[in-house]
Amino acid sequence: MTSTESQTTEQTTTSRPLIPLNYANDTIISIYNTIAGKTIGGFNGTYNDSSNGPHSAIDNNLETTYLNTAQRGVNTGFVVVPSISNSTVACRIQFAGARYHQRNPLTVTLEGSNVATIDALIIHSNWTLLYNGSTGIPPNATGFKFYDAQIFKNTKSFRSYRLLITSTGGSSLGAEYSEARIIGYI
Repeated sequence: MTSTESQTTEQTTTSRPLIPLNYANDTIISIYNTIAGKTIGGFNGTYNDSSNGPHSAIDNNLETTYLNTAQRGVNTGFVVVPSISNSTVACRIQFAGARYHQRNPLTVTLEGSNVATIDALIIHSNWTLLYNGSTGIPPNATGFKFYDAQIFKNTKSFRSYRLLITSTGGSSLGAEYSEARIIGYI
């Protein structure tokens, strides 16, 4: 090549598809009395019956609901260890609402950890905050449908995720939602 010639190279990138990172067969526990960045205050046993347990939040069935009755639903949620290990939350969470708008989660936090066993996660306090904001569910919404995904930036991979409800529509009973999708890359 002479000094007057130039070489052009074209680089192509393939984007990875976004997929749900939590599925019905994943390990999940109900939590309550928990604040972002802190250890879990309490776990399991804060829902009406097994049909309203935390597995209902990730079973891909809009007709089932997770109803956490502790603390009127505030500072409640779940810890999930996805069967897809070392996944990266791409920047989206998506919620489906409840029967009554007062029970809908309106704001949440999402945290990640590289601890992968429930026993260790219960006493673990080193969570990385990924998201703190709206669920995308409008304040007076009712019915079992997905609302707009909430988009945020994240490039880190984690083995487990903790989702906490930080406000509801004002229920004295608790927080209820039919699905909570954590969306990302593997």
